[in-house]
Amino acid sequence: MGDRANVYIQMEPTEDGWDGIGIYAHWEGTTLHDVALQALPMAMKRQGDPAYFARILIHNILVQLADPGSETGFGLWVTRPCDNEHPILVINALDGTHWYCGEDDYRNGPEARLVEEPA
Repeated sequence: MGDRANVYIQMEPTEDGWDGIGIYAHWEGTTLHDVALQALPMAMKRQGDPAYFARILIHNILVQLADPGSETGFGLWVTRPCDNEHPILVINALDGTHWYCGEDDYRNGPEARLVEEPA
């Protein structure tokens, strides 16, 4: 039950890949990626400033999709994606590049891109 998806915002490169923050949608998985990409131009005003970039992107996603009175529906994560039924949309806060990947590749660069992006 649900329509689960994740977006991962890469914020800082490390020896093991990229650290960042993810946003999880329990009910809005089919629209989460589209809304994130629509919010990307607003976040790009703070390109290269990962903390503000992430805040702007997450804020705009939640304004569009979240029910402020609900205790469920969205979450934030830093260690592993939450339940997932869609490819993960990865957005790099330093340069704004974005791509889709599988659940184990979100900390990697664009080389982890899925061969075919979801429709």
